Amino acid sequence: MRKPNRSRGGFTLIEVIAATVLLVITASGFMAMTAANVNLLAKEHRIERSNYELSSLACEGEGKPTGETLTVVFSADGGEEVEEIFEEYDVREEWEDMENSMTFYKRGQR
Repeated sequence: MRKPNRSRGGFTLIEVIAATVLLVITASGFMAMTAANVNLLAKEHRIERSNYELSSLACEGEGKPTGETLTVVFSADGGEEVEEIFEEYDVREEWEDMENSMTFYKRGQR
């Protein structure tokens, strides 16, 4: 009769279970971080799309005047001055969880 060989290599059941538990905990942490990043990327994409749409509305002349004006004075070498007045406008979009706005200037009447 032969004696059992106790010097065989391998892992015990407890070691395999402990390694599996650590792997599951690490994987669930990575999955939680990925889910959070997906939500942030979706919000960032929505803001970027909103900025594009607000810019488009501003180019079309949409928006509400704020009542503020910006005066720019250009001076030439001969002492001659030219003045331009710009009126401030605001376009805005609102969602259930956030809002986005853009301020732009249009040449005013003088």
